[in-house]
Amino acid sequence: MKRRAIEAFALAVFAVTAVHLHATVEYDYKPGEFLVIKDGKSLDKKVAIVSGKKKKREFGVYLMDVQTKKLIGQLGEVATGLDTAPDAYYAHWSPD
Repeated sequence: MKRRAIEAFALAVFAVTAVHLHATVEYDYKPGEFLVIKDGKSLDKKVAIVSGKKKKREFGVYLMDVQTKKLIGQLGEVATGLDTAPDAYYAHWSPD
């Protein structure tokens, strides 16, 4: 009985650990290239959240004007240390 409890506990720990382990998703951006993240276009289609590199700068996630394609600003609170592909990020827009 005790052995089964230990085995069940070990299996549970393994299952939880396996859920938290995942590979990074990377994309090699050209300087000045920006791609819209998943669900990144706003509901009114005026702005979008994009990922990419500004010229030779480091990778970042930005808010972009859809019509002019100009960057409005970097979204500094987004964790960008591991993943660089646009598929690694997603947005959820508030309807207001």
